Amino acid sequence: MPGASFRKVGNLPGGLSSFIGRRQVVREVKRLLAESRLVTLTGMGGTGKTRLGLRVAAEVHRAFPDGVWFVDLTQLHASGPLTQNVHDPDVLASPLEYGCHVRDVFRLYAFRLELMLTQDDPAYPNWDQDETAVKDRYGEQDPATVAAELSAAGQRLADAFEAVHGDQWLRTGNRSDGARFTVESFARYFLHDPVHHLYDVTGHRST
Repeated sequence: MPGASFRKVGNLPGGLSSFIGRRQVVREVKRLLAESRLVTLTGMGGTGKTRLGLRVAAEVHRAFPDGVWFVDLTQLHASGPLTQNVHDPDVLASPLEYGCHVRDVFRLYAFRLELMLTQDDPAYPNWDQDETAVKDRYGEQDPATVAAELSAAGQRLADAFEAVHGDQWLRTGNRSDGARFTVESFARYFLHDPVHHLYDVTGHRST
């Protein structure tokens, strides 16, 4: 089933009701999300934290190669590991598909890095990873070829970051959702992707 595991790239509920008067809060959460991998919304029950989170997720989902997922823990009372309650085998990719995806993420980040270093405050073109996985038939690609391409793409990206120096770290670029990066924050943001995919495939955290 080529690419099937990438066709589902999120489970956000559709048809959110109107969201009036909180645009400033939405912008602030999006700004924080661009700077950190974890943003926690706190407040009294009934103040709209879940709706705010869903609204932000809906607006930024295209910027996340692995999709955006909503996990409702309101009915969670079991004492077992949290991962047992959120694990969904239907959306897991094979190691081959993960390899294809990470290879393309490396290439994407190399392209965006070059834009930031050669253009003034560029906007990144959108990338639809779901469409790419299906169009390029991730599940049918040759594993040996993918492994070689993954290694080469990773090395090229590492070399590109290593060559950055001085004020180049302060150059900027922009996602289509309004998030703005410097080369430094862009590099830090990138590091999470291969690390968490390695864990997805092996079940072991890197140290």
